[in-house]
Amino acid sequence: SGNPLATPDHDAALRNAIRLAERLGIDTVVCMSGGDPKLTGGAWFPGLEEEIERFWEVEVLPYWRDVAPLAERAGVRLCLELEPGSAAFNTSTFERLAACSPALALNLDPSHFVWQRIDPLAVCARLGGRVGWAHGKDTVVDGERVAFDGLLARTAWRYAVVGAGNGLGWWRA
Repeated sequence: SGNPLATPDHDAALRNAIRLAERLGIDTVVCMSGGDPKLTGGAWFPGLEEEIERFWEVEVLPYWRDVAPLAERAGVRLCLELEPGSAAFNTSTFERLAACSPALALNLDPSHFVWQRIDPLAVCARLGGRVGWAHGKDTVVDGERVAFDGLLARTAWRYAVVGAGNGLGWWRA
Protein backbone atom coordinates (compact mmCIF):
# COMPACT_ATOMS: atom_id res chain seq x y z
CA SER A 1 0.00 0.00 0.00
CA GLY A 2 2.52 2.55 -1.13
CA ASN A 3 2.56 5.22 -3.80
CA PRO A 4 3.41 3.40 -7.03
CA LEU A 5 3.02 6.58 -9.10
CA ALA A 6 5.70 8.51 -7.26
CA THR A 7 8.18 5.95 -5.98
CA PRO A 8 9.98 3.42 -8.20
CA ASP A 9 10.38 1.10 -5.20
CA HIS A 10 6.61 1.12 -4.58
CA ASP A 11 5.94 0.45 -8.25
CA ALA A 12 8.35 -2.50 -8.18
CA ALA A 13 6.76 -3.77 -4.95
CA LEU A 14 3.29 -3.74 -6.51
CA ARG A 15 4.47 -5.52 -9.66
CA ASN A 16 6.31 -8.09 -7.53
CA ALA A 17 3.23 -8.57 -5.34
CA ILE A 18 1.19 -9.37 -8.46
CA ARG A 19 3.75 -11.93 -9.60
CA LEU A 20 3.99 -13.45 -6.12
CA ALA A 21 0.20 -13.63 -5.79
CA GLU A 22 0.04 -15.53 -9.08
CA ARG A 23 2.69 -18.01 -7.90
CA LEU A 24 0.90 -18.54 -4.59
CA GLY A 25 -2.52 -18.87 -6.18
CA ILE A 26 -3.81 -15.74 -4.45
CA ASP A 27 -6.35 -13.82 -6.51
CA THR A 28 -6.49 -10.50 -4.60
CA VAL A 29 -3.91 -7.81 -3.86
CA VAL A 30 -4.91 -4.71 -1.91
CA CYS A 31 -3.09 -1.57 -2.99
CA MET A 32 -3.29 2.20 -3.37
CA SER A 33 -3.87 4.08 -6.62
CA GLY A 34 -0.98 6.43 -5.94
CA GLY A 35 -1.04 10.17 -5.83
CA ASP A 36 0.78 13.45 -5.88
CA PRO A 37 1.02 15.25 -2.53
CA LYS A 38 0.95 18.60 -4.30
CA LEU A 39 -2.54 17.82 -5.59
CA THR A 40 -4.27 16.98 -2.32
CA GLY A 41 -6.68 19.20 -0.48
CA GLY A 42 -9.37 21.25 -2.16
CA ALA A 43 -9.54 21.79 -5.89
CA TRP A 44 -10.54 25.42 -5.67
CA PHE A 45 -7.28 27.23 -6.34
CA PRO A 46 -7.16 28.65 -9.86
CA GLY A 47 -5.60 26.12 -12.22
CA LEU A 48 -5.65 23.24 -9.75
CA GLU A 49 -8.52 21.40 -11.44
CA GLU A 50 -6.62 21.56 -14.73
CA GLU A 51 -3.45 20.29 -13.03
CA ILE A 52 -5.35 17.38 -11.48
CA GLU A 53 -6.78 16.50 -14.89
CA ARG A 54 -3.29 16.67 -16.42
CA PHE A 55 -2.01 14.40 -13.66
CA TRP A 56 -4.72 11.87 -14.44
CA GLU A 57 -4.13 11.97 -18.21
CA VAL A 58 -0.32 11.96 -18.06
CA GLU A 59 0.41 9.79 -15.03
CA VAL A 60 -2.55 8.00 -13.40
CA LEU A 61 -4.34 6.48 -16.39
CA PRO A 62 -1.17 5.49 -18.32
CA TYR A 63 0.28 3.84 -15.22
CA TRP A 64 -2.81 1.74 -14.50
CA ARG A 65 -3.27 0.89 -18.19
CA ASP A 66 0.23 -0.57 -17.98
CA VAL A 67 -0.10 -2.39 -14.62
CA ALA A 68 -3.67 -3.70 -14.91
CA PRO A 69 -2.91 -6.09 -17.83
CA LEU A 70 -0.14 -7.63 -15.71
CA ALA A 71 -2.76 -8.36 -13.05
CA GLU A 72 -5.26 -9.61 -15.66
CA ARG A 73 -2.72 -12.10 -17.08
CA ALA A 74 -1.89 -13.26 -13.54
CA GLY A 75 -5.56 -13.73 -12.64
CA VAL A 76 -5.17 -11.20 -9.84
CA ARG A 77 -7.67 -8.56 -8.85
CA LEU A 78 -6.14 -5.31 -7.59
CA CYS A 79 -8.36 -3.85 -4.88
CA LEU A 80 -7.75 -0.13 -4.55
CA GLU A 81 -8.07 1.45 -1.13
CA LEU A 82 -9.76 4.81 -1.60
CA GLU A 83 -7.91 7.17 0.69
CA PRO A 84 -7.78 10.96 0.42
CA GLY A 85 -4.44 11.97 -1.02
CA SER A 86 -4.64 9.18 -3.58
CA ALA A 87 -5.72 9.65 -7.18
CA ALA A 88 -8.73 7.39 -6.53
CA PHE A 89 -10.25 8.52 -3.24
CA ASN A 90 -14.02 8.42 -3.76
CA THR A 91 -16.62 6.64 -5.88
CA SER A 92 -16.28 8.88 -8.93
CA THR A 93 -12.49 8.72 -9.08
CA PHE A 94 -12.60 4.96 -8.52
CA GLU A 95 -15.07 4.52 -11.39
CA ARG A 96 -12.82 6.53 -13.67
CA LEU A 97 -9.84 4.35 -12.84
CA ALA A 98 -11.81 1.08 -12.85
CA ALA A 99 -12.82 1.76 -16.45
CA CYS A 100 -9.23 0.87 -17.38
CA SER A 101 -9.60 -2.80 -16.52
CA PRO A 102 -11.86 -5.42 -14.96
CA ALA A 103 -8.84 -6.36 -12.82
CA LEU A 104 -9.29 -3.14 -10.83
CA ALA A 105 -11.68 -3.52 -7.92
CA LEU A 106 -12.51 -1.66 -4.73
CA ASN A 107 -11.06 -2.26 -1.29
CA LEU A 108 -13.95 -0.90 0.75
CA ASP A 109 -12.51 0.71 3.86
CA PRO A 110 -15.49 2.37 5.57
CA SER A 111 -13.27 4.41 7.87
CA HIS A 112 -12.05 6.62 5.03
CA PHE A 113 -15.60 7.20 3.87
CA VAL A 114 -17.05 7.88 7.33
CA TRP A 115 -14.92 10.94 8.06
CA GLN A 116 -15.53 12.29 4.55
CA ARG A 117 -19.29 11.77 5.02
CA ILE A 118 -19.47 9.30 2.14
CA ASP A 119 -22.08 6.59 2.77
CA PRO A 120 -20.30 3.20 2.56
CA LEU A 121 -23.62 1.39 2.08
CA ALA A 122 -24.51 3.62 -0.88
CA VAL A 123 -21.05 2.96 -2.34
CA CYS A 124 -21.63 -0.81 -2.00
CA ALA A 125 -25.02 -0.51 -3.68
CA ARG A 126 -23.53 1.47 -6.58
CA LEU A 127 -20.36 -0.52 -7.15
CA GLY A 128 -21.76 -3.98 -6.42
CA GLY A 129 -19.46 -6.61 -7.89
CA ARG A 130 -16.52 -4.21 -8.09
CA VAL A 131 -16.08 -4.51 -4.31
CA GLY A 132 -13.30 -7.04 -4.05
CA TRP A 133 -12.12 -6.62 -0.47
CA ALA A 134 -13.19 -4.84 2.70
CA HIS A 135 -11.49 -3.60 5.83
CA GLY A 136 -13.26 -3.71 9.17
CA LYS A 137 -12.30 -0.27 10.43
CA ASP A 138 -14.35 2.59 11.86
CA THR A 139 -13.77 6.29 12.49
CA VAL A 140 -14.44 8.38 15.56
CA VAL A 141 -15.24 11.97 14.61
CA ASP A 142 -14.60 14.65 17.24
CA GLY A 143 -17.55 17.01 16.72
CA GLU A 144 -15.99 19.80 18.75
CA ARG A 145 -12.81 19.76 16.64
CA VAL A 146 -14.86 19.55 13.44
CA ALA A 147 -16.83 22.63 14.53
CA PHE A 148 -13.60 24.66 14.60
CA ASP A 149 -11.23 22.91 12.19
CA GLY A 150 -13.42 20.92 9.78
CA LEU A 151 -13.05 17.38 8.56
CA LEU A 152 -9.80 17.97 6.68
CA ALA A 153 -8.00 18.52 9.98
CA ARG A 154 -6.39 15.19 10.81
CA THR A 155 -6.95 15.81 14.53
CA ALA A 156 -10.74 16.05 14.06
CA TRP A 157 -11.08 12.30 13.58
CA ARG A 158 -9.22 9.05 14.23
CA TYR A 159 -9.43 5.50 13.00
CA ALA A 160 -10.99 3.02 15.40
CA VAL A 161 -12.22 -0.55 15.73
CA VAL A 162 -15.63 -1.44 14.34
CA GLY A 163 -18.37 -0.09 16.58
CA ALA A 164 -16.29 2.63 18.25
CA GLY A 165 -17.41 5.39 15.87
CA ASN A 166 -20.67 4.11 14.47
CA GLY A 167 -22.75 1.95 16.76
CA LEU A 168 -22.92 -1.79 16.13
CA GLY A 169 -26.45 -1.38 14.75
CA TRP A 170 -25.04 0.68 11.89
CA TRP A 171 -22.58 -2.09 11.04
CA ARG A 172 -25.33 -4.69 10.94
CA ALA A 173 -27.25 -2.72 8.28
